[in-house]
Amino acid sequence: MESNNKVYTNRFEQQVHTFIQEHGLLKGCDDVLVAVSGGVDSMSALAVMSNIKSFGYSFGLRAIYINHGTRSAQALDQKLVHDFCCGLGVDLIVEHLEGLSGTSNFEAIARRKRYDKFKSHLRANSVLVLGHHINDSFEWSMMQGLRSSSLTGQLGIPVKNGKIIRPFMSVTREQICRYASALNLSFNEDPTNKDLKFERNYIRNEISTRLEPRYPAMLKHYVRSRNELARKLDLHIVKKKTSSFQSIKSHDGIHLISFNPDLELSGLEELLKSAISQINPNSRGSVSAQIDKIVMALKNNKRGPFKLSGGIMVYLSNNHVFVGGEALIPDGSSWADFYLCLDEFKALIKSSLIGGKASFPLWVNVPSPGFNVEYTKSHDLFPDKNDIVGKGVVPALKLVKYWTRPRNKNKKLRLRLLLSL
Repeated sequence: MESNNKVYTNRFEQQVHTFIQEHGLLKGCDDVLVAVSGGVDSMSALAVMSNIKSFGYSFGLRAIYINHGTRSAQALDQKLVHDFCCGLGVDLIVEHLEGLSGTSNFEAIARRKRYDKFKSHLRANSVLVLGHHINDSFEWSMMQGLRSSSLTGQLGIPVKNGKIIRPFMSVTREQICRYASALNLSFNEDPTNKDLKFERNYIRNEISTRLEPRYPAMLKHYVRSRNELARKLDLHIVKKKTSSFQSIKSHDGIHLISFNPDLELSGLEELLKSAISQINPNSRGSVSAQIDKIVMALKNNKRGPFKLSGGIMVYLSNNHVFVGGEALIPDGSSWADFYLCLDEFKALIKSSLIGGKASFPLWVNVPSPGFNVEYTKSHDLFPDKNDIVGKGVVPALKLVKYWTRPRNKNKKLRLRLLLSL
């Protein structure tokens, strides 16, 4: 029996190692941070990342545990993770989340706070390992299919997203449980995983588990179709993103997307869907229809703003799109004076947006531009704050449109930008 367990664990770890190599998940990485909850998936993920060092990896290994403060049993989970890390010789980081009890939309808020904690501990060449597996991806894909018609949603959970990697996307829940059993790993089961008020739990416990016995090959077919769809989307979307699109996200949930209006806009649709889903994770299928209207408006040189469901607002220019959760003038906003060329102005827009200091849209006052600009006297994004914006102003993206014309692009302008300083 012991030899059989050894054979299985070796085969399992080899499978994960091969998957990591095929997808370059640890390329250029010298530090691995594993998110561990005490459940079977994350405990197994930590065990695998510790054991696959025998394949020639030289990364440092750390673990992080997030205590949500919502269950008394989490003290036991934390001790379990602590003891396991001590046994492996792995440093453990423990973080606590505050103010989650009784909050509405608990899942979304807790997830955002968790990821903020994770990212705060990542180094220059770090990756964060999460224990999501094929079943999780299948269930997520099903959930997204019920919510919207986005093609990328049908791909399920990404294998890699920036510094986040998911090496268990090559294995199923059943394989992980067998691996944990073969290693005699201790783990805890979160009782909230059975709570059907959470959407993911309902799909897992009421739908997915009933499908598997009847359709035993469904996960194999799902992986095959997901990979085929990914290849097609890569050919269609990624090429356009690298050549045409630039997406910038601010700390305040404002997204700026620049694009080439002369190219097909299908890739832009996916960026818009991504921005909207990040601002409002509960966006439903109606958003897809509204995005179609936005793309059509761009083709017809219309500007909006468009007010989408879920409090999403979109403002258009000829080659830029602003997406925000709400109209925004930061507290303490005032006019700041600048004397800039076009490239300096673009850099200022980006830094102000990323720094969360900008109004939405970016409002500019240009006393004497030296070229014709269609000024904005008022704007319905700010029905109660036009006294702040005032008259004789123009959204920054509209100014860029005029400024980039051949006869204007080499001019320097004295301008005032509405910022929170």
